[in-house]
Amino acid sequence: MAVARVHPGATSLGSRLVTFFPPVATAEYRPDPARRAAARAELGIPPRSLAIGTVGNLNPQKGHEFLIQATGIVRKTCPGVELRILGARTPTQPEYEQRLRSDAAELGLERAGVSIFVEPGARVAELLPAFDVFVLSALPLSEGIPTVILEAMACGLPVVSTDVGAVREAVEDCATGYVVPAEDSSAIANRVLRLLGDAELRARMGALARARAVERYDSQACADVHQRAFELAVAHAARRRRRPSRRATSG
Repeated sequence: MAVARVHPGATSLGSRLVTFFPPVATAEYRPDPARRAAARAELGIPPRSLAIGTVGNLNPQKGHEFLIQATGIVRKTCPGVELRILGARTPTQPEYEQRLRSDAAELGLERAGVSIFVEPGARVAELLPAFDVFVLSALPLSEGIPTVILEAMACGLPVVSTDVGAVREAVEDCATGYVVPAEDSSAIANRVLRLLGDAELRARMGALARARAVERYDSQACADVHQRAFELAVAHAARRRRRPSRRATSG
């Protein structure tokens, strides 16, 4: 509904307004211990370390600087926490990318031979399970329903996300993750620390996130929603055709 509210006329559709989420191949995006171990080794995450991660190209809309700042705060309490940002470089944003790299270096988030910035290509499903907590730090007016949140949920990850777009319709605050104010590194850090400090909470939220993803965001579930929307549209068109026109009823 949050997306519908910013599209003039959408909410006037009433019962014909159908909420649709991006489809996720939940058989591909899934919890997998073997894939997790391989991904962590590839990303240079030590076996016993906790890892925060996100997916998003290196552009200002993603608000990666707030995640980097939040990780700096988190590491004051949990020094061994690792951060990885899976995202392609944006050719038009070299200054932003350099700023991110400078911030990461200043906070000591990178070490020799290991970068927090990784271009995943088409391998996001393989690499996501490496994380313990997924974070989306996007800015206001930058997102609708972020597909990557649904993919992270399908991988059984608890999510910490900024309150942008229709995120609240995907992330159940305090159930499958936490929703925090945008552009607030301290709020992100607070919720990440809550999750990193409680393995049972991470497991419980992650399991519920996976269940929600399979129930609501799986490709078949989304196809069913599309079918329902088409059926409602066809029924509405049929009703309109049956209505007598004003010209036909006027003498």
